[in-house]
Amino acid sequence: MAGWPIIGRFVRIAVAVIRLPEFRAEYVDLRHRQHVVDTEKLPTLEHTLSEIGHRQHVVDTEKLPTFEHTLSEINRQLTDAYLDLNHRQHMLETEKLPALLYDSDNLVKSVPIALRKITRDLIGVKANLESLSKALERAGLVEGEVIGLASRNAIHRDLEIKAIRSSNLK
Repeated sequence: MAGWPIIGRFVRIAVAVIRLPEFRAEYVDLRHRQHVVDTEKLPTLEHTLSEIGHRQHVVDTEKLPTFEHTLSEINRQLTDAYLDLNHRQHMLETEKLPALLYDSDNLVKSVPIALRKITRDLIGVKANLESLSKALERAGLVEGEVIGLASRNAIHRDLEIKAIRSSNLK
């Protein structure tokens, strides 16, 4: 081929380039790098890929089912809590809230009646205490005056508290 006029010239130039020291140095360096990759880095890479494959297998066979079970358990608990919350809200809206409203209406209606009864009872107790204090005074005991004053103050205070409470309820 070197003897052919057109092609031979290109072949001679190519051979001359290949024989250059720079080209040989690059070629030797390339072969050395390829040898390092084949002998050192490729086995390390294969070992790393093997470990990744083993870890993936462990995740797929052991951890993933456990994780799926845990997620399904959490999902079940959340669903139960949601259903319980809905049930409680439904019970509150349908049964307890109307009962509370009815009870509050009943309370508003019955408080004045109860207050009147308590007032009558207090007046009766006051009358009993006054009659007791008069009996003690007739007997000439000084404690009767003290008992009468204390009972009158306590009764007036109780009546004032009940009046304030009844005005706050309205």
